[in-house]
Amino acid sequence: MLETEAQVVSCHGGEAMVRPTPHSPCGQCDPVHGCRSLSLARMFVLREPLFRVRNPAAAGAGDKVIVAVHERALLVSTGLLYGLPLLALLAGAVLGRALGELQSVLLAFSLFALTLWWVKRYAAVVASRHLFMPSIVRRVDPSLIIQEKR
Repeated sequence: MLETEAQVVSCHGGEAMVRPTPHSPCGQCDPVHGCRSLSLARMFVLREPLFRVRNPAAAGAGDKVIVAVHERALLVSTGLLYGLPLLALLAGAVLGRALGELQSVLLAFSLFALTLWWVKRYAAVVASRHLFMPSIVRRVDPSLIIQEKR
């Protein structure tokens, strides 16, 4: 399971909207200015990211929680989102090669776009499956946060 810390923004039934706590996994943070890659990423973000997660821990708004997702779900999602469209692009280019350069490019981009459309529809179908949806695994004890800051 891959885990990260987040804060619950709102709750709706068995689900919650969470805002991930920003951190840098690289360990190369500047002690004075903080994480430069995080600062750079924030320049291009118009709003704070919010994610819908399952809430079996019954966390409430404002709670600090640990959110987890299965590694398998991440690998499958990455393969579908990046690998499959890339393979479709390459297959279209190779198959269209015999027809000419323009036809090869058109076929490659057509298969690429068709694959992206299919992945988007497939993602909507599997979004509710428990394997693919992140969930809150536990609340973070506020007393531990205070002890860590000292």
